[in-house]
Amino acid sequence: MNVASMGKAEFWRVCDVMAEFNVVQNNNEFLSVMGSLRGLVPFEFGAMGVFESPTCAVLGVKCSTYHPELDGMYRTNGFKYDPAVTRLWGTERSLTFSVDQPYTQPKVIEDVKKDFGVRTCLSMGVRGEGNTHTYFACSNFAVKDQPRLRLITEMVGPHMHLAVIRCLQSDTSNGEMKVVELTEIEVELMKWMSDGKTNWEIGMVLNLAERTVRYHLSNLFQKLGVGSRTQAAALYMSSKPGMTQRTILVHADRAIHP
Repeated sequence: MNVASMGKAEFWRVCDVMAEFNVVQNNNEFLSVMGSLRGLVPFEFGAMGVFESPTCAVLGVKCSTYHPELDGMYRTNGFKYDPAVTRLWGTERSLTFSVDQPYTQPKVIEDVKKDFGVRTCLSMGVRGEGNTHTYFACSNFAVKDQPRLRLITEMVGPHMHLAVIRCLQSDTSNGEMKVVELTEIEVELMKWMSDGKTNWEIGMVLNLAERTVRYHLSNLFQKLGVGSRTQAAALYMSSKPGMTQRTILVHADRAIHP
């Protein structure tokens, strides 16, 4: 599919979305304009993240309408396997797409996607200046719409990238505290880990394999910005009164998940 196959009215609608991204200043505004993009090609979930080269270490999933478990998966595993990201270092193109190259994922990633209803997915990697690059994904669109979605995101991609950079520049925490929402599994992990249970013991209680417990703990540590069970337990135990059981307070500049 090429630009010639796009009707005039649709072309100008895409231009309007590009203009909307050009004035985005924060994450909420970004999500709002993602709604405009969804109006061009309907899809259920959308997300954008930031990573750095050459290791592709993830700096954060900044905006997302995916389930938190899926965000955690991409922070710890997804970027490593997504060709939209990995192909950036093997091509001169500044925009790459997952649909341009078949790839296989570990079964745990495929299973998590299926568990949360992800059926179709298109991801895009954008190489930026210096060491900061961006990643965008959308899921659950009609298969027949994939070529059209691919074309539209290629046109809008550079504008999305610059919008993300502006969001990063305005996202100053100044030492403030931030509420991070935990998934049901993460709440259970925090509770039993704070009681001093080992990974094996937690797995027995929750009926999970020990490797699955380690996987979820890795996601949890990244979400909280901590490096150990002791630090995670300390955050959990010191959470302020009045917080619900599924939220926890962390320093805003430490939390990875928005």
